Amino acid sequence: MIIDKIKKTSLIGIYLDKNDTSRFLVEKVIASDNSYMILSMISVDGKNAGKVLINLNFPYRIEYETDYLN
Repeated sequence: MIIDKIKKTSLIGIYLDKNDTSRFLVEKVIASDNSYMILSMISVDGKNAGKVLINLNFPYRIEYETDYLN
C-alpha cells in the first residue's frame, strides 16, 4: 500500500491538477493514517511554509523517492 511507503519517506510531491502536471507541492510527512496526512509545506526556497491536513482521496498523484525529491 502506498501509505506505508509514504510514512517512510521524508519528502513527497503532490499533484493536484491532472491537467497541469507541471505544478506540484513538495511536502514533508508529519503524520498519516489510511485517510489523511498532516504535511509540512516546503517553499520554493526550501523553507517551512506552514502545515496542512490533506485527504488522501484528493491528490491526483503522489510521488516519493524521485531524483528531484531526493
